[in-house]
Amino acid sequence: MISPPSSDMLRDFEAVTARGEASGFVRDQNGMPVVGATVKVRTHVFLGDPAQQGIATTDASGAFQWIGLPDGKFRPNVTIHGKEYQPDVFVETGTNDASVVVNLP
Repeated sequence: MISPPSSDMLRDFEAVTARGEASGFVRDQNGMPVVGATVKVRTHVFLGDPAQQGIATTDASGAFQWIGLPDGKFRPNVTIHGKEYQPDVFVETGTNDASVVVNLP
């Protein structure tokens, strides 16, 4: 008799086959774009190329794009000049206009 796959095996398979995307903008509390920020997904470990595992750097307009995500909602970590911020926002797979506001000192 063959056993069904374990939940760990299914989760690992999902991470390898994930094809979801999400994108948006990082702005400060005054609405100005935050350029050069690292925006990371806070979720389980992804496999493969770091460029395809929910890590992005904002461009001149503060835009970022995550690719290679499983379906779901993700809370971003934003790193600016070595300081990490955890905005109180969730970004859902398939979103293309997420607004991530970081309160800078």
